[in-house]
Amino acid sequence: MEVRYIEKENALNCMNGKIYVVLAVEKGWYRIIDESGKDYLYPPESFEMVGGGVNDVRDKNFIFTINDVNDNPGKEWYDEACDLIDTNSNEKKEGYLQGLKLLEKSACMGNRDAMNDLGMMYYRGYGVEQDYTLALKWFRRGAAYGSDMAYENLALLYKNGQGVPQNTSVARDMYLAMANKGSTTAMNSLGNLYYLGIDGESDYEQSFRWYSRSAELDDAEGLDETGAFYKKGLVVEQDYKKAAECFAKAACLGDKYAFIDLASMYYHGCYFKQDYGTALYYLRKVVPLNMGIAMNNIGSLYEDGLAVHKNEEIALAWYKRAVMAGYDEGEENVKDLELKRAAKGLSPMSDDAVFHLTTSIFDKIDEALQDADELPESFTLQTKKSSDGLVWADGARDGIYVYHNRYPVPDISPLIHAVREISANHYSIADTMLLDFFDDEENVMIACMEAVQKWILTNRDDLDGDRIYAFARSLLINTQEKEIVKFAISVLAIIDLEDDDPVIAIVEKMGLSDEFTLFAIYLLSKLKHGNEKIFEIAQNVHGWGRIHAVEWLEPATEKIRDWLLHEGIHHIMPEYSGAAVANKIGLVERLQAAAPDSREYVDIGNVLQAVLRGMGGPLNEETYKHTDEATECFLAKVVFAPPNEDVYDVLRTIKIYFGAKKDRNYQDYAKRAQAVLRDRVQSEREQLHEWPGD
Repeated sequence: MEVRYIEKENALNCMNGKIYVVLAVEKGWYRIIDESGKDYLYPPESFEMVGGGVNDVRDKNFIFTINDVNDNPGKEWYDEACDLIDTNSNEKKEGYLQGLKLLEKSACMGNRDAMNDLGMMYYRGYGVEQDYTLALKWFRRGAAYGSDMAYENLALLYKNGQGVPQNTSVARDMYLAMANKGSTTAMNSLGNLYYLGIDGESDYEQSFRWYSRSAELDDAEGLDETGAFYKKGLVVEQDYKKAAECFAKAACLGDKYAFIDLASMYYHGCYFKQDYGTALYYLRKVVPLNMGIAMNNIGSLYEDGLAVHKNEEIALAWYKRAVMAGYDEGEENVKDLELKRAAKGLSPMSDDAVFHLTTSIFDKIDEALQDADELPESFTLQTKKSSDGLVWADGARDGIYVYHNRYPVPDISPLIHAVREISANHYSIADTMLLDFFDDEENVMIACMEAVQKWILTNRDDLDGDRIYAFARSLLINTQEKEIVKFAISVLAIIDLEDDDPVIAIVEKMGLSDEFTLFAIYLLSKLKHGNEKIFEIAQNVHGWGRIHAVEWLEPATEKIRDWLLHEGIHHIMPEYSGAAVANKIGLVERLQAAAPDSREYVDIGNVLQAVLRGMGGPLNEETYKHTDEATECFLAKVVFAPPNEDVYDVLRTIKIYFGAKKDRNYQDYAKRAQAVLRDRVQSEREQLHEWPGD
């Protein structure tokens, strides 16, 4: 494609027919603009001279070696490469290398996104040896093909002097070009560049200008950095309120540093009331992001006994984990506490101990989910036997209490005392009291919940509700004790959480563990769209959690009613849900409408069987009032039903259940079931002797 540089109307006629106008030649780079007004800056290697020298571009012919910037060939290879790289960690070299080869293939076809990604691979050393020179090559090529991301990454190399001599002025000019096109990333880069200094001279006013411009566009990083200026009072009047608003908005948008800044505001009592529990909550939010500074600060809270009981062992674990995450400032803290351990004759802490002491119940659930909708079948929080030798399934102790009231209500005065200490901002005392109370395995929250909630509501005028809420919210993601998690959810359940999406999301995630489903759905049931959330949980739990979810789930839609019929009793003990499902789906009406040869008829029979087994064992006979009518309807149609082992099981249950009754009508049900079973068995025996051709 030929390019002619014209004195005034600097037009570039490309092969695709588009017109590009040369705006200027800046430091050897060509700034061009297309018909839509979008501009680009291309390095010299994007052009080849045809005759004449390179110093004077006027009246010279050029070959513009760049394809149409809107054309992105090799997309299929690029998409496949992204899938391979996304699903393979850097340690899994095979998948990574396959992805890299496809990226190179796509890039050689002219795919600008592939060029940028290749540059980033070499820049970070992902799957390849870190090589700034090759990163420079691919970023330049991607920028020349119209990739704004590659262009900004190229500016980063000039800023840091990686692969090219450091030149902050060139980096600034490149970032300016992108910022003027609306790139918040470039605006933030300019803010950082001016803050650190261009050619060694900082310009905080320009830094604030670009960060605040990014913040106006609701960019998370721009908001967090703007908040930092207001917090420090740097080039603007110190304003903790504006700082807090910026940090909070940035945190909602996912900026990890904003959580650290919010924690600092609560820790020091800047604008917010000093609250170590909330500080801890925000610090724990970014632990999964491997934020070393957050881990170090959590260690400090444990060492000083702020928001939590004082515990140097747990403090050391957090300090060590911070160092593992690359936070070198934690090394001195590790050294001090290791010396104290050595003086007590204790051995150095192992890495396994570090992660055991710093992993909360929420962390375990969150890690096990791994972006899935349900926990693996092997997941459990029960790891030890109780004093009576039982190993309880997750949620089983609470389930037995609900259905059989096995445990007496303990003396809740220690919990009341803990709530008073929380209200008085004595968080570490309250934390210790909760640990002591629930250390007794006979003290279970399910037995205390109603009394504790009632006491808090009765005395709410004398309590600091904000502190109680903050502490309960912190416990939710911080504690390693199951009953304390339940205490936290029980407290949060009597607080209006309708608009607290982060806490609701945590509760929903906790509810996917059978151990906490009952408490989670109790809280969710109080929300406007709580039933929909309970339905989501019900579909993704399979043990005691489903038993509880089915009990609480309202049959508000046909979709829910159908699910209850086909899946509601499919868990560890169907008899516990039979009556609830029968009542919610309208068992008799469904039986009357179902064809005897349909899957629905079979599933209805399974529900009836669960009802009968429940009435004969764990549940009260009054739980389902239409058993006789449902049984009559089932038997009336069963003679027309095709052979089915599930149906036979229902008939056997009818025979056993009603056969034990003295009432003549009930005996009749048993005889009818027996007759159908006998006829079916006889018929099948006869069919076995009917050979083809007889």
